[in-house]
Parts: sequence; structure tokens; C-alpha cells
Amino acid sequence: ELVRGDPLTTWARKANASIRQRLELFASICDAIQHAHTQGVVHRDIKPANILVNDEGARTTPSVVGFGKE
Repeated sequence: ELVRGDPLTTWARKANASIRQRLELFASICDAIQHAHTQGVVHRDIKPANILVNDEGARTTPSVVGFGKE
């Protein structure tokens, strides 16, 4: 799947996001990683570059990428 968006740190600078917006986004990222863990998938390289944020449309959506292959 093609995921569009900016790396997390780039998005935070460009969006001039408030602390509340950043924390809400962080909670969404944690939910995504927790979901992967419940499916038996472990991400071995969580970093801002592997979290893409798309804020086009009505909602800001984070995507965790870079899971790689075994």
C-alpha cells in the first residue's frame, strides 16, 4: 500500500501543532503499534522517519511504516 504523508517531525514543524494535537497523534500511534503487537508483529525500528502523517482532508492520520520482511 502506498502511504502518503510527512515524517512525524516534519509534520509537527509544518503544522505548528499544539501540545494537545501532538499528544492525540501520539496516542493514535501507540494504538497502531499495540494493534500490531496483538497480531504478533513487532516493529524493530520505531523512529519519526517511520511514522508518516497525512493531514489532508478532515482528519490527521498517522501511519506506522517500515516493518520490513523476514
